[in-house]
Amino acid sequence: MRFPTRTIPALADVAKDISGPLPVGLLDDWAASTDRSHAAARLLLAPYRREGTVVSSDTAGLTRMTQERELLDVLWLVSEPMQILYAVGTAIGGHSVGVWEADNTEMLYPAGLSVDTIVDAMLEAQARIAEQTTVKVGMCVHAGVFYEIGGGLFGGDAQLVEELAENRAAGAEILLTNELVQRLLAPNEYTLTRRADLDAVHAAGTFSLRSARRMPMLRAAAALYPHPFPSEFFAMLRDPARRAAAAKVDGAGLPVVERFVVFVARKGAERSQTDLASVLDELLMNDRMNGIIEESLEGTAQLVGTTGGLAIVVFEQGRAAIAFARTVRERFRERLLPVSIGIDCGPVLLFAKGEGRAGTIAGDPINLSSKISEDLGEVGFIRITERAVLEAGGVDGGARFEAEISGVRICGLVL
Repeated sequence: MRFPTRTIPALADVAKDISGPLPVGLLDDWAASTDRSHAAARLLLAPYRREGTVVSSDTAGLTRMTQERELLDVLWLVSEPMQILYAVGTAIGGHSVGVWEADNTEMLYPAGLSVDTIVDAMLEAQARIAEQTTVKVGMCVHAGVFYEIGGGLFGGDAQLVEELAENRAAGAEILLTNELVQRLLAPNEYTLTRRADLDAVHAAGTFSLRSARRMPMLRAAAALYPHPFPSEFFAMLRDPARRAAAAKVDGAGLPVVERFVVFVARKGAERSQTDLASVLDELLMNDRMNGIIEESLEGTAQLVGTTGGLAIVVFEQGRAAIAFARTVRERFRERLLPVSIGIDCGPVLLFAKGEGRAGTIAGDPINLSSKISEDLGEVGFIRITERAVLEAGGVDGGARFEAEISGVRICGLVL
C-alpha cells in the first residue's frame, strides 16, 4: 500500500489537518486487524500520543483578499503573521505541526509548559501582529490529548481546536477552551467572556480572551516558519522591492501558468474523532481516495497534493479537467466513497516537486475551487465556476448556481 504525500495547496481556505506522509505500516496494521475497537486503536496509536496544549490559527478574510489583491501581495500578507506566531511559539518552547501551506498555523506545546505562559505569549503575538501587519488572525488555545501522525494532529481534541480556530474565532480573537482555563495558575490575571453561542460546538465551554499579561520583553528570534516554497522564491517574497518588481512584469521569472484546477473533497469525513477507531478509519478511507485519484490520472493531469480527504489536480485544458471530474465521480460512486468536486481556472503559481519538498500551488483558483467543493459541494455533484465554463468552451448540461461565500459572489454550473 502506498502513502502519497499529503499537502494543502497555498491559499486554499480549507478546514483540514496539515499533514505529511503517514508512518509506514500504520494503515496496513489497522486494515488487517480483526479488532476495530476504540481500545485496539488506542494501542496502535500509543506511540503517537501527545499530551499538551495546541494553538491553532486562521487568517480572517482570505477569500476577499485573493479577489482584491495581487497574488504575491496576498502570499506575503498571509505570511507575516505566520512568521510572528512561529517566532513567538518557538521562543517559549513550542514546535510547529506540519508544513504551513495555507493560511492556517498549528503549534504543539509540551504538557510541562504552563498554560499561563502560552496564553500570555499568544496575546503578545496578537499585539505584534496588530502592530506589524495589516492582517487579522483568529486563534484557539486548547489543552488535551493529541495524536501526532505524519506531521498532522488527530483525535477529538485536535478536531475541536481546529474547528474553533478556523470557523468560530473572529479576526484578532483568542478563544480558550474550558479545559485550558481550568489549568490557569493565575486565573484572576485574565478577563474572559464565555461564548455561549459555541456551547453547541463545545458543551464544556469556550471563552473569548479579553485581557491578559503581555510578554513585551520576549525575545522571539526571526525564523522561517515551515513553508512549502523554494527558498529563492520565499526570499523574493520577503523583499518588498523584488516582490513589487515581479508583480510589475506580470510574473516574469516566476512559474505563473494558466491552469484548470479540480478540487475533490471527500464528504462524511467530519465524524467525531473522540472514538480513536474513527481516526484510523478516516485515514484508511482517505488513503483509498488517494488511490482512486492517482489511478485516474492521465495525459497532462498533474496531481499537486492530497490531504485529509482532499485532492487537487491541475490541467492545461478545460475539457480534460471536466472529463477527469466526471470519471473520478463515477469511480467514487462505485466504491461508495462520497465526494464533491469544484473546478475553477486562472493564473496560478505552480511549483514542481524537488529539493526535498512536495509540489505546491497558489492562486485564486485554488481558493474558489475549494470553496465551491467544500462549502457548496453536494455529494456526487461537480460545480464549475462561470469563468471555467467560458474558458473550457462551454459545458454540456448542468444547472446554473449562484452563491455568496465569505463575501464573494460565485456563479457557474452544477453537473
